[in-house]
Amino acid sequence: MDRNLSVYSPNRWSGPVWASVAVAIAIVVAGVFFSFRYVEGVLSDFTDEMVEARGANLWKASQLDYQLKSLLGELSQHQLLATDPDSSSTDIDQTEDVEQEVSQTRESSKRLTQKFYRFWEYVEQLSGYEDFVFAELPQHANVHLDLATDLDAIEAEILSIAGTPGFTYDPAFYARISRQLTPYQAILHEIAIAANQAQARSIVSYDRTLLVSMRGLFAGLLVLLGGVVASLLYWRYQLRINRQTAETYTALIGVMEFMDPTMAIDTDGTVIFWNSAMENLTQIRADDMIGKSNYEYALPFYGQRRKILIDLMLEWDEQMQGEYLFVEKLESGAIVAASYHPNLRGGVHLASSAQLLKSPKGLVIGAVESVKDVTQEKASEGRLEEAQGQSQIALSLAEQRLATLREKESEISSLENLLSLKSLDFIRQGISVFDRNLILLSANKAFVDLLQLPESFGEPGTTLAEMFRFNARRGEYGEGDIEAQVNERLALAKKFEPHEFERTRKDGTIIHVSGRPVDEGIGGFITVFTDVTQERAHEQSQEQQIQGLEDILSLEAMDHLGVGVAVYDDELRLIHANKFHQTMYDFPDELTVRGTSAASLGRFLTEAGARGDRIIEKFSAKTEQKSDLSLADGRVIEIRSNPLKSGVVLIHTDVTKERKEAERLRDYDAVTGLPTLESTMAIVEKVVPTLIASGRQAVGMRIQIDRFGMANEIFGQTVGDRLLKQVGQRLRGVVDVNTVIGRAGGNEFLLIDDADDANTKANSIVKVLKEAMKPPFHFNSEDGQSQKISFTLSGGIVLFPENGTDIQDLVNKSRLAAQFAATQGGDTFRFFDWQSTRRKFSSDYIRIENDLRSAIEEGQLILHYQPQIEFQSGRLHGCEALIRWIHPKQGLISPLEFIPVAEETGLIVPIGDWVLHHACSQAKQWQEAGHPPFVVSVNVSVVQFRGRDFIEKVRSVLQETELEPQYLELELTESIVAEDLDLTRKTLEQLKSLGVSLAIDDFGTGYSSLAYLTKLPFDTLKIDQAFVRGTEKHNWAIVRAVAQLARSLGLSIVAEGVETSEQAGMLTELGCHIAQGYFYSRPLPKEEFNSYLDQHETAMNFMDIQKDDVTLRVGLPSFSAIDEFQECTMNFLTERPDLKVNILCDTSDHLIEGLILGEVDVAVIMSAGPLELDPVHAWVDRPVWVGRCDIDLGKDAQVPLLVHPEGSPFRKRMLDGLRKMDRSANIVFQSSALQGLVYALGKGFGITALQKASFSQGERLNKGHIHVLDPEENGLPVLEPVLCGIYVRERDPGAAHDGQAMLVDNLVGLLDSFGFERVS
Repeated sequence: MDRNLSVYSPNRWSGPVWASVAVAIAIVVAGVFFSFRYVEGVLSDFTDEMVEARGANLWKASQLDYQLKSLLGELSQHQLLATDPDSSSTDIDQTEDVEQEVSQTRESSKRLTQKFYRFWEYVEQLSGYEDFVFAELPQHANVHLDLATDLDAIEAEILSIAGTPGFTYDPAFYARISRQLTPYQAILHEIAIAANQAQARSIVSYDRTLLVSMRGLFAGLLVLLGGVVASLLYWRYQLRINRQTAETYTALIGVMEFMDPTMAIDTDGTVIFWNSAMENLTQIRADDMIGKSNYEYALPFYGQRRKILIDLMLEWDEQMQGEYLFVEKLESGAIVAASYHPNLRGGVHLASSAQLLKSPKGLVIGAVESVKDVTQEKASEGRLEEAQGQSQIALSLAEQRLATLREKESEISSLENLLSLKSLDFIRQGISVFDRNLILLSANKAFVDLLQLPESFGEPGTTLAEMFRFNARRGEYGEGDIEAQVNERLALAKKFEPHEFERTRKDGTIIHVSGRPVDEGIGGFITVFTDVTQERAHEQSQEQQIQGLEDILSLEAMDHLGVGVAVYDDELRLIHANKFHQTMYDFPDELTVRGTSAASLGRFLTEAGARGDRIIEKFSAKTEQKSDLSLADGRVIEIRSNPLKSGVVLIHTDVTKERKEAERLRDYDAVTGLPTLESTMAIVEKVVPTLIASGRQAVGMRIQIDRFGMANEIFGQTVGDRLLKQVGQRLRGVVDVNTVIGRAGGNEFLLIDDADDANTKANSIVKVLKEAMKPPFHFNSEDGQSQKISFTLSGGIVLFPENGTDIQDLVNKSRLAAQFAATQGGDTFRFFDWQSTRRKFSSDYIRIENDLRSAIEEGQLILHYQPQIEFQSGRLHGCEALIRWIHPKQGLISPLEFIPVAEETGLIVPIGDWVLHHACSQAKQWQEAGHPPFVVSVNVSVVQFRGRDFIEKVRSVLQETELEPQYLELELTESIVAEDLDLTRKTLEQLKSLGVSLAIDDFGTGYSSLAYLTKLPFDTLKIDQAFVRGTEKHNWAIVRAVAQLARSLGLSIVAEGVETSEQAGMLTELGCHIAQGYFYSRPLPKEEFNSYLDQHETAMNFMDIQKDDVTLRVGLPSFSAIDEFQECTMNFLTERPDLKVNILCDTSDHLIEGLILGEVDVAVIMSAGPLELDPVHAWVDRPVWVGRCDIDLGKDAQVPLLVHPEGSPFRKRMLDGLRKMDRSANIVFQSSALQGLVYALGKGFGITALQKASFSQGERLNKGHIHVLDPEENGLPVLEPVLCGIYVRERDPGAAHDGQAMLVDNLVGLLDSFGFERVS
């Protein structure tokens, strides 16, 4: 075996070898570096040469240009000098000047000649430069030839100038030479520029080429270097794996020596292991067998070279099965067999088991076989063999030894698992092996360290008695006689039985001891010692957690609810499960004990036929999730996982009925229980052929619930679904049983019924439906109040086959008819016809369009004005401008008839412009006539609003009419804002920047109005008259909810359609601000509205004279010292019996809202900080924590809070303070009344924060044994102070004003008595 393992020798690669590898890597790196620098130099030199060549071209072109310019310049200079001096002068000085000029001319002639030939020399060099010129400037490719010809022609004349004494000046001569050479100056300059550009491009190109080449070279060298380093690292990794494998095999030798006769081969069939028991069985030494191949290991058993059981592990052979008395392949992959060997020791019966050997990486590296001599068992069954025959005996023998063989399979598997260990010394558990004489054969280092034994006790040869005696002497076994303790433990050990227990040492360490005999009580035993101190502490903590969880969840109580609950630790081992958890899955008892892995439960269900994706993962989920598990008996279990701090809770619920119901709901609507649209269409498609064959007719209706969207928004989705279900049930109940009725989605239903006469049947159904909708629908709102509401229906009707026979076409037509019916104001059904649904093709439509165009031009349109009155004061707030059409033949035409035509034809734009201009102009005229300014409201259509120039038109009208923008209000319908929210917001913001007000009109007729209110800058909300007309109480629930919403958003509320004093009174109580309706006035023409203004102003002046409002509305905080505040107010009333006082106790947020809306005159408000309103008096007070004297909060536990409602500064201070301390809070009680909080405090439900005044002056607090809590002692934050202020609404001078001032003085005295700190 040593020879075989030599390939894994850990010393094969010593330090010097690795030093050499490091030097090699350094050499490679240096080589890469210097190679890079060398290539960089070569490429740089090449680039410089190429650039230099380009530079020569540039130099030639530049010199040509320069020489020509120099030549022409010298020629001009010579021309000036050659001019004859004045011959009439006889002055001596002048003669000397002439001679000097002649001398200068001669010198110039010489220079001219020199420059001429130098230029010619450069011209001749162009003969080698034509390639460049041709490439860059092909039009000048022959310039050097032309230039040489011209220079040859003028050479003689140039020489005559320079060599002829007394040369006579000839101006034509110079002009001719200049004319021949000057054109070349521009050409040569162009060539020089081209050469300069070519050189620049060359430098850039070669630089780029150099950079790309260097990058490519550098990348290649890096890849090469990386490959070398990666190869070396992989090489070193392989060496480490080989070394670990060698160490592992070395560690295995000691363990495998104590097994039954065992051998192992590698994948090539070479023997790599042959233990001492195998030596005894075969009488062949291990040294003689290890390393042998070619089936030599079969010789001792069969006397010939052949495959045996171990070979079947590497390559299965069906024919080999006949060579054994019994062969079985187990699920784990192991093979067990029974065989008889007559040549071995006079004939023996063997029971064998074989298993694969795998490397730590999971690769097959060989196989191992263990055998057991069962000859004695065979001999005891001799009579049975004689009676039943050889084959039957062999089968019986194999069955009897199957348990033994499988146990050997387990041992082989254990050996395979050991292959993944680095060494026994690195295992955390202590391991010891004792022989049959209780003498230590082997032990790892952890055994000595864990039990704190002397190191000598870890050496082979130490007796178990010595170890027991050592432990007894140091008190490990407690008080008692030492020898008696040793003997007692030796007696147990000599039984050689499997044992498992835990022992707590003196220092508190808990040791888990697990031992098993090596060979059925013959060969000693192996014991494993594990330190489980931390695990037991963790389990104890989990026990406490699970106990708390049981208290909360009542796990066992959930048995009665049919819910299985199981709690697992961090390692997904079972901690606790209730009874139903076992019952619902029929788990065996052994799978429900503590410590069972979740994966084991999942495997059990998989084997039992459960279906679902990743069943084991469902039982092992540690994150919050939910999934379904289908069992073999058809049940569906929903498994929900909820993570704990140290584990997870799995809740198992039988949802079989729910899932089956969900399948059913695919065809039936979940809310109403009626067939879905798809199911309804499928039913109809099946009926249509029968109708066609029988010649019967049918009626189809698309039914809508009028204004149902508003109820859904106001009362919430839950209430809306309940109402929708009631409507569906009522519709289903009033029609024939054979009538098909289904839900089409939203608030729509489909109804289909056959008939002899479809028209008659349709009218009959409509009557039945309208009658059925008269009784109101009852429901409970979210706050638990019982309410009722009424609905009407609208719908479109199609007739079969009159309107067609195609189902989809009939559905579309029913939708068109329903849309038209919806425009008629509700509670309307319309048959499909082209006049109603396709008005573009009707004669009435064309007539209205033509007449409307004439009406604009001929001034047939007028405006009527309907007043808007303030509920509280009765004063005129404004008016709405309403368009009217006075037709010359038909008289007054309703806007409902001509406005839709105007919108479809585009005529609405000029009509809208006309209305806007006339309304603003009229408003300005009323102001100029002396009337108080008021707001005029103008309706804006969708088409007008979407116009690109709409903003500019509004600005222009305001400028032309000189009306201040705050007196113009634009009313927009919900259909405008529903189309494009972003574009709408942008347009509205631009309108707001002009200073005009914005109102949303007909609120509640759309579907999603509430969402737009929070996103768009509206100032006013107009409640549609459909919600106001009725006097039934249940219809006013919507108005109440809309008013509350608008007030919370700070919007003014206009109620349309106010027709009675009862409606006006109810709207006033609900908080609406402005009324509009026939109760106050119908829409009036301009002249009548002028009279109305005069009469109204006179009436208001008279009311102001007679009015003596002496009622004060006082707002007090409900969560502060409410008793003291109320007592103060009552004392004030005794002093001023002439005044009336209405007291409103509410949260600070609601009191602030009441002040802003003018519903409160004086308010005492507690706030967490400054408000937009300024108080007339203000104080600062720091709240205190209060609770029962015996309450125990702990340091880290959740704080049980008794809180005020949202909007209370005390609530905010408590939650913010605890959040800053990272301490969690649990709100256990909430009350808006101080009395409720005091009651909860007295019962010890929790703690809260109160004003010092509430605590010191409240007798109920003192009687309840409640005291102020010390924040530091209880781990509570020091609460931030709150602001207490008195806020007033200005009133006109009078009795009420004086009474208000007196009340404020009384409240100031009360707050000062509380000891609050005044704020200036």
